[in-house]
Amino acid sequence: MQLVGEGQYGMIHRVKISHPRINTEVFVAKLFKLHGANIQTRENEAINKATVLSFMHSGIISPLGLARDHSKSLCLIFKFSNGGTLDMWLERMKKEYLDVPQSKGVKDTEEDITTVKTNIWKLINGLLQTIPFLHTYNISHNDLPPGNILLHFENQHAYIGLCDFGRVTYLPTKKKNPKLPNLEISTRNEWIRKYWWITPECISTSPPHSHKSQEIFIVSILLLQLLKYIDFNSYPIDTNGI
Repeated sequence: MQLVGEGQYGMIHRVKISHPRINTEVFVAKLFKLHGANIQTRENEAINKATVLSFMHSGIISPLGLARDHSKSLCLIFKFSNGGTLDMWLERMKKEYLDVPQSKGVKDTEEDITTVKTNIWKLINGLLQTIPFLHTYNISHNDLPPGNILLHFENQHAYIGLCDFGRVTYLPTKKKNPKLPNLEISTRNEWIRKYWWITPECISTSPPHSHKSQEIFIVSILLLQLLKYIDFNSYPIDTNGI
């Protein structure tokens, strides 16, 4: 078991499962900072929502299940993603690109920067496809800091996966919500966890309410965080494929 990250509500471990029939790796999110008798019920509901949505879009990750460890802390089990969370990946990028001198950094070779640049655009493309999918059904994820976005890199491709659907709500709209099978989503306003991810028009209410502009705002912040690792003067980006 290897600690790979720690967030506001717990820790994420990389766990290897060795069994005659199973030999795989998973992520285990230990939610030791969440309290209350309804937490397990809420997380079970979140798994049900994410499971239905994940059948409809590859950019949505459903947990494999829930468990309790020896200390009775609730643990969410996710399919292993070799890129960790977007938050973890951005931190690694910061160390490799911003915290080292130019002469010692990854920027030294054009091949490296081209690979990173390509992955960044693929991650951006994944975000710009997955979030509008939710909005098609008038759904707001409602909790999208980088720690709730998993990354996977395989065969020179980069993939994103939204997770943690515990605060999903319907967006306010006069249109009838398209129906999703076996999916119960709250229409009440939910408290968004971190104020620095909330737009001014959403934060003016108590509790802050969901709005489509909220997630457009978040995506804009994520784009800035991703793009700051590219030296546009030395390596101009070709956006023809976007």
